[in-house]
Amino acid sequence: MTHEIKGVDGWVIRTPKERQGVEEMRILLNDFEGDATLNTGDACLVRFLRAQHGHVNKAVKMFRNAAEWRKNKKPIEIAMRYDAPQVIRQYRPGGILGRDKTGAPVFYDRIGQVDASIVKHCTKEELEHFEIQKQELLTEIFKKCSQVDGREHHQQLVVNDLAGLGMGHLSKNAISVVQAIIPVLDNYYPMRFTKMIIINPPFVFNVGWNLIKPFINESTKAQIEVVQGDPSKILLQYIDKDQLPKSLGGNLVINGDPYCGDIIIKGGKIPKDYQGYPATYREDRTDLPMEILVPVRQSFKRPTPSEEPELNFVASVSEWWTTTISSINDWVQNADAAEIETNDEKLPELKDEIPEEEIQIPVSNNKCCVIC
Repeated sequence: MTHEIKGVDGWVIRTPKERQGVEEMRILLNDFEGDATLNTGDACLVRFLRAQHGHVNKAVKMFRNAAEWRKNKKPIEIAMRYDAPQVIRQYRPGGILGRDKTGAPVFYDRIGQVDASIVKHCTKEELEHFEIQKQELLTEIFKKCSQVDGREHHQQLVVNDLAGLGMGHLSKNAISVVQAIIPVLDNYYPMRFTKMIIINPPFVFNVGWNLIKPFINESTKAQIEVVQGDPSKILLQYIDKDQLPKSLGGNLVINGDPYCGDIIIKGGKIPKDYQGYPATYREDRTDLPMEILVPVRQSFKRPTPSEEPELNFVASVSEWWTTTISSINDWVQNADAAEIETNDEKLPELKDEIPEEEIQIPVSNNKCCVIC
């Protein structure tokens, strides 16, 4: 696999030092034949280089470890075959909606609306496979955005809404899932977000953040912005008003919902007697199922391939439980809070507003709708 040697474009490659590091990595990896997600193109190599703070040999080692993991884990096959259980598709909050001012897809996470008891309705492996599937589909989203804009996209903007986050989210079961998923994202899909904007941080986060912030390296810290109070002013610096949900200060309303819950799943409390369809692995698929992450609602009927909706553009995906929860996890790993159970804990509900005129999400040469 050959690649044209380019200069410093300020977009994928930001500095001459990064250019030099990427070219050295490419020489050391000249025996590697990759795929769409892991390859020796600039956009992929520079993420590993940044993850290792510019150390070429460490970045190459990390890259080869990821290649070995892909060989053994077969993530593309998981992405093609896996159908997540309904409890994940219905109650795992968050989703990708629109693009930021640079054209990157925007992922809105609602960690505070995660019911920690979800781990009692599905297995760690099912949650892990869901994250792997989303990361592989994210590669396709980047490709689509790149085709629209005529320049390469390889990262997304993450808006982490922590409203509702409490000690219940730090239960032993919930943390064990985070501990299983975070290494997959960090080691095999590193540096896939340009910036993380944390909004509505509760006290439990503020305490942990102030404790761990001095120990975070400057490059990572520069990518994280914690917003106290009304987040709209900060969000509008990065996202156009017609692309930002009204609940966060934009103009976007979908089906009368200012939270855009038809795309950004709200999450919420899982009923104790919940019964949804289980996970399956479909051998009939021969391509990545971009429709698999379209939100499902109350019906317990698994959609057949003919019933699954067609998408005008692409489906979503995220970097779930990214740096924020990883940092909190480090802070509380030995705390008594790790033993808290959450069966009866009431999650705060998102309040609907009076519906206003719906703003349609455009699919054009400038913007795209990415649905989760």
